[in-house]
Amino acid sequence: MQTATNAWKYDGTEHFDTTAEVLAESPFGLAEGHSFLDTSHVNITNVGYIDNIVDYIVVDGDGKDVSANYTLVRSYGGLSVTLRNITLKSASDRWCYDGQPHANDAYEITSGSIADGQTLVAELSVTVTECEVKTNEFGTVKVFANGVDVTENYEITLVVGELQVYKARVVVEMYQLSKEYDGKPLAITEDDYEISETESENLANCRVEVVWLAEKFVDAGTITPDQINERAEVRVYDQDGNDITEQCVVDFVGSTLMIHKRSITITAVSESKIYDGTPLKATTFVVSSGELAEGDVLTVTSTAEITRPGVVVISIDDTNVEITRGENS
Repeated sequence: MQTATNAWKYDGTEHFDTTAEVLAESPFGLAEGHSFLDTSHVNITNVGYIDNIVDYIVVDGDGKDVSANYTLVRSYGGLSVTLRNITLKSASDRWCYDGQPHANDAYEITSGSIADGQTLVAELSVTVTECEVKTNEFGTVKVFANGVDVTENYEITLVVGELQVYKARVVVEMYQLSKEYDGKPLAITEDDYEISETESENLANCRVEVVWLAEKFVDAGTITPDQINERAEVRVYDQDGNDITEQCVVDFVGSTLMIHKRSITITAVSESKIYDGTPLKATTFVVSSGELAEGDVLTVTSTAEITRPGVVVISIDDTNVEITRGENS
């Protein structure tokens, strides 16, 4: 006789199989009306393999033990429990940068299931604060049955989601500024601009600073926001003074800035002399109204001259007037 061979997928319950059969090569079978009756048997719950050892007696139709009339030669089959397959997927999520750590510890079983009455415990502790993408990796994954760890009976496949913090849009608005040309750079201070819009409420009270990367604006003219963007960058600082510019997309907008031309009047000083045969030239020019900006130098080149007795007009216009600042015109 031989006991049965059987297999089950793990479900947390005991399994056994007490069926038996008389092998075909046995010269004799059971007498009519007789049958096997198990008196003890093995069982299997966790993943693995065991021999299917079952003790039998032979009984007649009335249930009477007639085993003494038989010589039983036993052969054992096998019982096995295979791994239970489940797939877990961690959550994906995204947030606008606000300087705070973010996490999502949610997950789902996307295929398979845990056995009835058992509990799945999965830890996810990944956090993301700066602008980046992280995989939402699983930490410890366990399955418990009545407080007992039965994880070894599972084949667990882990699929990870992504956690992302993306750059916060910050709109920095500049107020209207204007001044008369004075030979000095246009001063733009923190009082001249503010954060007018942001995706994150936490950034509303941040400090912004315009950092000049090239020569500042000095000469008279109109200055557009695009021109400011070419010569400067905006830095953003959180309430603790940390530079968070790289965590932001900064839009610098605002009104057109103006440096108005400075008005001056240049007067040629009249000159005269008694005829001596040499030319009398215009050499002295003064600013008769208004004044030059500090450090600027006026140069007037005049071709007006007179040698014979008479009078000539000394002309002054843009073609013969030059004002220089330091070494540069």
